[in-house]
Amino acid sequence: ITSIFVLYSFEVFLISQNNKIKKALNINNLENFELNKNDNEKIVTLISPNLFLKKKQINILPLSGISKSKTIFCNENGYYSVYKSDRYGFNNEDNIWDLGKIEYLLIGDSYVHGACVNRKDNISYNLQNISQKPALNLGFSGNGPLINYATLREFSKKNVKNILWFYYEGNDNRNLIDELDNKILLKYFNNKSFSQNIIKNTKNVDTFLRSHLDQEHKKFKKKEKLILFMNFIKLSFIRNTYFTQNTTLPPNEFKTLIQKVKNFSMENNSVLYFIYIPERRRYLSKKYNNKNYELVKTIIEELDLNFIDLHAQEFKKVKDMGKFYPSLHFGHFNEVGYKKISEIIYKSINLKNKLK
Repeated sequence: ITSIFVLYSFEVFLISQNNKIKKALNINNLENFELNKNDNEKIVTLISPNLFLKKKQINILPLSGISKSKTIFCNENGYYSVYKSDRYGFNNEDNIWDLGKIEYLLIGDSYVHGACVNRKDNISYNLQNISQKPALNLGFSGNGPLINYATLREFSKKNVKNILWFYYEGNDNRNLIDELDNKILLKYFNNKSFSQNIIKNTKNVDTFLRSHLDQEHKKFKKKEKLILFMNFIKLSFIRNTYFTQNTTLPPNEFKTLIQKVKNFSMENNSVLYFIYIPERRRYLSKKYNNKNYELVKTIIEELDLNFIDLHAQEFKKVKDMGKFYPSLHFGHFNEVGYKKISEIIYKSINLKNKLK
């Protein structure tokens, strides 16, 4: 009884701390959406492709957001990150698609998407500023490796010099397991010629996503209190902060998938870089151990890929990792963190080119 009391007391403490952060930052995407939607019908909140993985009756799986719309992303740094999506629903200036040559094509999850910072502070924009060469951002929040591969197949331009494939150790392993259970994504995995022709069906995808957005906002208003209560009962804050176990990455499927990515890059005369993003929990405790870390490194070495390990090459040497996050207990990278990553990547690619 004492143990249960202590656990729930600590859960209440974490919730109160989280609510203080949310109150200070005014984090409420739903409220923000409701306040603004009447002023501009093209204001939307983020809709991640992984929300549709378990929906069996859909004929098309979206791989991006609603196109050409002011998109409310998230707030972790004291302001809402909002961006105008491009013609296909990604976080780019729309004219990037009209350029003949692309120096960097970035693909990954929310860290690549640019979670909770403005576009000028995300990785692709930083790379573009440092190099003075165009960078195309195909990252999207919630993506795992197989959705990334499908996105690459559907949206990659022909004349891309460098493909930057980002792997996030916090959840890409679990995401891949879920994605392998989706019948549409399995077609990308098993059939090199499969395509949903999403570029040609952008209007249909937008219609589908807008309908989903309206339905979800209505449901959320009714379910919000129930969701909060169930999270409390399950001690979600404690488990997610301190006790989340890393699901074992399926090694054969992962290796096969990354080989397909490598083949795709070679066929398009692009240079592939595999970039490993550590999770912030790694820096909360010296006892942190991710059993997939060595497995991923081994597979990348066996496939002879260019490997940029952000933890080993830089972050493990940093004494104060908190400066790269809103808090080590909360959120994605801040502006300083995203800039640091961009600099590491740029220097690594330049060094690789000099050694050739």
